[in-house]
Amino acid sequence: MKVRAKGQVEAQISEAVTELERAQVGTEPKEVKSYIIEDIVVIELKDVLTPIEQELTKHPEGVELVKRCRACLLERAQNIFKEIIHNLLNVEIVAFYADISTKVNEGSIIFTLSELYLKMLNRSLKKKEVIKT
Repeated sequence: MKVRAKGQVEAQISEAVTELERAQVGTEPKEVKSYIIEDIVVIELKDVLTPIEQELTKHPEGVELVKRCRACLLERAQNIFKEIIHNLLNVEIVAFYADISTKVNEGSIIFTLSELYLKMLNRSLKKKEVIKT
């Protein structure tokens, strides 16, 4: 069983998501931050739109087109995202949520983890801020 600081795991999640974005979209967000909050993982992605997507969002039809395309990409990559979190935390993913805001050029990904993870956190993180995987 490996013991890692919570911040290390959050950084590893951010790195893995950045690599996946690069592979899926061809570019990477300017900034990716990950947070583990009890049984939830929240990932913030800033400056996610490609230059052509930014141009498209200047028109209402383009906004819908970009949102539909990104929703399709996220849906197709959902299992890869889940695998990343599962491999880093060694826990079952209960739910996956993702959205993108074309107005502020940001995306959010949220994972709900199994109750087993919350029990593990209650035992280990309250005292040491470490994650055992």
